[in-house]
Amino acid sequence: MAGARLDHRLYHFRLACSGFEHAHVILGAESYVAHAEGLQNALWALGGAPREHRSDSLLAACAT
Repeated sequence: MAGARLDHRLYHFRLACSGFEHAHVILGAESYVAHAEGLQNALWALGGAPREHRSDSLLAACAT
């Protein structure tokens, strides 16, 4: 707002076979808490949990 930059990232959850996708805005720095919150919100929107879940490391998933 008013020309100020909004420091944010997106947590992106995707199921490869069904194509289900969910994105969660992370304000400020990326952290384990932000990652867990994004995953929790994605699973809530999905209505369940997949049998297997794999995730990139926080630093590898973060593009600067």
